[in-house]
Amino acid sequence: MNCTGLINAGIGSDCKLPTKGYEREGVIINRADIDFGSLADPTNNTYATMPLKSGKTGFKIIQLGDQPFEGTKSSLRKGTYGNGFDHVLQIVVLDNTPAVSHDIIDALASGEFVVILECKDKGGSSKNGAFKVYGIEVGLKAETMENDAYSDAAGGWIVTLKEEANSSACYLFATSYAATKTLVEGLLPSASSSSHAQ
Repeated sequence: MNCTGLINAGIGSDCKLPTKGYEREGVIINRADIDFGSLADPTNNTYATMPLKSGKTGFKIIQLGDQPFEGTKSSLRKGTYGNGFDHVLQIVVLDNTPAVSHDIIDALASGEFVVILECKDKGGSSKNGAFKVYGIEVGLKAETMENDAYSDAAGGWIVTLKEEANSSACYLFATSYAATKTLVEGLLPSASSSSHAQ
């Protein structure tokens, strides 16, 4: 968080418009499974690692359609003693089975989560803006969850998660894009396992 309210860089443009949106795959982690004792403080809103407790993993989120994670956004939140940011993330869970209801939907309703998404705009030549981290400050929690048998989700769930954070954005970057991609993939269990978020 920038407590001084003073900017430290000029505002310019490289005449290249940012690329919209996110890649189709993300990672969701139970916030309680992150080893915060080993997590170093961020530099310039960027974390270099994402350590998990022993035996814990993240889970893959796969989103279909032309606009994966559509509805995900960040907005200024005015406060009494200082301002912050609301981060809202939307996922669609298409599967409609008892296991999905128990293992995913019921858990999403009451848990706290961290989600890592890969931006289509990687953040310039260093690609240090490729991976955004939502929920690392105070946790993403269910804001709305809706199941409509006649919606475009075809009977699946549309889930909106929200975090009331201090920072405008948080990133994950471990020396290079390739190293960060490897780090993110290493948070997942075996390749055969994935979430039912489609």
